[in-house]
Amino acid sequence: MASPHHEPPTIPGFRFRRLIGAGGSSTVFLYEWPDEEVDVAVKVWNDRLSGETQDVLSRETKEVAELAAHPHVLPLHAVGVTDDDRSFVVMDHRAGGDLQQRWQRERLPVDEALSITIKIAGALDVAARHGILHGDVKPANILMTRGGQPQLVGFGNLSSAGRPGGTGATSLPWMAPEMLADPPEPSAWADIWSLAATCYTLLAGHTPFEADGPDTSDALAERIREFDPRAIDRDDLPGSFQEALRKAMFKRRAGRHWSAADFAKALQGVEKELGLPVTPLAEMVDPDPDAGPTSESDPRPEPEPEPEPEPITKPRSELAPDPAPIPSPPESPAFDTTQASGDTAEVPIVIDPVVAVPEWPDDDEDVLGHRADVDRVARLLASDHTQLPLSVAIQGQPGSGRSTFLRKVQERIDWLGEHDEAYSARTRQVRLDARRFAEGDVAGAVLDAVRGDGRSTPPPLVAKHQAAQRRTAELRAALAGLPEEDGPRGKRRGAQPMTTTMALAAMDREVAAYEAALRAAPPGPPPSSPVLRTIVYVDDLDRCDPATAAGVLRAIDELGTQEGVAVVAAVDAQATQRSIAGRVAEPAAYLARVFDVPFGLRAFAGDPAVRFMRSLMRQAVPSWPSALAAGAGDQGPIAVDSHEMTPGEALFMSELARFCATPGGARKLLAVYRLARTAPVKGGADPAGHHALGILMAILVGAPAQSVHVLGAVVEALAAGEDGGTFRKLLEKVAREHTAECGRATCGPCADWSRVLRAHADLVRVQEVPQEVGAYAEWVDEVARFSFPT
Repeated sequence: MASPHHEPPTIPGFRFRRLIGAGGSSTVFLYEWPDEEVDVAVKVWNDRLSGETQDVLSRETKEVAELAAHPHVLPLHAVGVTDDDRSFVVMDHRAGGDLQQRWQRERLPVDEALSITIKIAGALDVAARHGILHGDVKPANILMTRGGQPQLVGFGNLSSAGRPGGTGATSLPWMAPEMLADPPEPSAWADIWSLAATCYTLLAGHTPFEADGPDTSDALAERIREFDPRAIDRDDLPGSFQEALRKAMFKRRAGRHWSAADFAKALQGVEKELGLPVTPLAEMVDPDPDAGPTSESDPRPEPEPEPEPEPITKPRSELAPDPAPIPSPPESPAFDTTQASGDTAEVPIVIDPVVAVPEWPDDDEDVLGHRADVDRVARLLASDHTQLPLSVAIQGQPGSGRSTFLRKVQERIDWLGEHDEAYSARTRQVRLDARRFAEGDVAGAVLDAVRGDGRSTPPPLVAKHQAAQRRTAELRAALAGLPEEDGPRGKRRGAQPMTTTMALAAMDREVAAYEAALRAAPPGPPPSSPVLRTIVYVDDLDRCDPATAAGVLRAIDELGTQEGVAVVAAVDAQATQRSIAGRVAEPAAYLARVFDVPFGLRAFAGDPAVRFMRSLMRQAVPSWPSALAAGAGDQGPIAVDSHEMTPGEALFMSELARFCATPGGARKLLAVYRLARTAPVKGGADPAGHHALGILMAILVGAPAQSVHVLGAVVEALAAGEDGGTFRKLLEKVAREHTAECGRATCGPCADWSRVLRAHADLVRVQEVPQEVGAYAEWVDEVARFSFPT
């Protein structure tokens, strides 16, 4: 009798065909998707997942779906829950099998193992740049198409949900040492280890730490922690290949390749050594909006190999014109884990919108890529089905665009109320600057501002009538109990003083006149509908002094108890915690209690950063249109007595935005470079010299703490007569001095070093940059002038 775990679930819209395979925590079935006329693989977890794990699974499915345009990532289509409460994921089916079956049959040729590993390294590098870790790279998670192309599957919880961790994991032979910790410490470096261990397995025909005779998981884990892998016994394997694998599987993360792309470069060097065609690193390709799921008969084409550039004399790559922003599709509805048993009629497709919504006009450029997130937050706040009160913390560093994000959310809610019947038009929005509540009772002032802001005022005639009534009532109250004054009798001579009776009579006549005017006035517009919800936006909280920040947080906490109120605050969590330290027992726990939804802005990195910098160039550089037309720009001398940059400089500065962590940092970089470039430095008119200046300035702005070490290392190299050394090697050397002493999985300086090295590597791919340290030494003093003393 078949195990109940291996019974195929009924999924509306899909037709079961056969069982593909079963593992310890999940089972994979082959289904037919009639609507798309393709076969798909459906991975079903054997046991019921917790609600929290299911939420993570749904979120990660959407994130991985963003990588579907990469030729070496397996596309995902849907996530859901079966009628017997088992979670499932729908993905493309690959009839070529996985590499687990392959290596158990035979050892792969060296050229094929190289090509596969480089392609998967490219996929890991693109995923890391999108903030996505894999966490379970192994032969079984690399599928092969009929055309022999590898595709990576099993990112994050898509592979690990419901699976035991540590030494009990089925992926143990390919796990990095830090993944054996409790809890595991996933990172991009751990993925590099696992990919190298997978490559080792393909070449050797056994796992890296496999021992002769009986083996246990505890003994295997001990060897992973303490021993180096044995050398691969193959005559056709060059020593450079084994050295690249050993570096990728170094025990401490600091000794490994800095990125999957760096690992791939080392393997490309092996291909050159062997005289093999160099396998290119594939990037994301623009998906065909009319194309359905990729099939075995129509695999995505491989990118054409690009000629390998020369290391020093390579020409500058011509850059394409600034691309128009791609409007983000409306957010797909999240999977509802609370649906009734058996209700799987709607399978949420995570790469296409399911429900048609009114079109949101694209009035301006979405250079920061926030459009989809703005829409998500706005719909949550404006929906009549959202339970209020609710508080949302929009998190990000200073300069990350939080204020712009709040403004866009406010505009989006106004638009929804006017154009989409599904959202309430009876919404009042209040915008507050936290810095203006710096004195007195801060919490009370914020609450009073929320109560009073946006209230309707009566028409002028009504206001005058009310004022006259109020004055009359005040006078009557003041004269209550006093004797009536009749005044002198007889013929009046000249002006006589007005008595209290006369004053009251005059005021009564004024009130009566206003009442008559109101009755004669034409009818006004009907009274407006009552406000159902109030949305309060709080900005610049991290710019307040500690007392003001604490008071504003108390007000937000109070608003969080009032029916029909939603608060959206721009928050720098670390700065805010420092402000309330000593005022509350546990700052982090206090923030978690005040805010129901912490929502972080997307990271500012890679191509979005370049697009943003190019948007600044349109205003800052009059010659920007000619820069786009000229591609790499001019090679002539630079006019150092002007702040206007040449087309070539403008394009180079666009790429330097990759070093910055925030949009504010990119603006600062542009301003300080334009000022620094006018310095009377020897060789200042040489474009290469200004490229060295730009790189040093980008490191200073993007990673201030790291720039101190870099500038010092340049000076030391110059003093030691090593000015002919490579700047890239100097960067790596200084970075390792920190990471060798750190060893933590999550470390801010480590993240900054990683961003600097990755940005420099990306810059080298598209621009010609000075390589010798001496080219940077002459700018050290000038760059140091743009930093605050510590």
